Amino acid sequence: MKAGPYGSFVELESVADIGMEIQSNDLNTLFATAGWVLFHYMTDIRLARSEIRASFEIGSSDLEELMVDWLNELIYVHETRNLLLVEFCVSVSFDSLSGSAGGEPFDPDRHVRKNLIKAATYHQLSVRKHRNGWFARVILDV
Repeated sequence: MKAGPYGSFVELESVADIGMEIQSNDLNTLFATAGWVLFHYMTDIRLARSEIRASFEIGSSDLEELMVDWLNELIYVHETRNLLLVEFCVSVSFDSLSGSAGGEPFDPDRHVRKNLIKAATYHQLSVRKHRNGWFARVILDV
């Protein structure tokens, strides 16, 4: 179990994918941690600063779909705006997410690319409440 700035996570090994298992005390932190881990897999985000903000409003049919939509929206922002997002503030209900994320443009002179993530997938996807808070498992296509 590794600790991120929002919650803890476990890296899952796979041949063509990257997986994460996340635990947190609350739903907002679970989604913030998932966003942070996504960018942690892309580069060493300890070198990134929170200079630019991106806002998000996402609606989905349930928490699992919301997690996939959230991560795929972050990937889209990364690809279209060239942003590394490192600071997350989100408010999550069972069918929507609103919030913002802060980061900076990807700079190949400062940021080393670890993985090119194509999408969050539904494979082995799980988002659920457990006795100590919340748990999520997400597999990312690389």
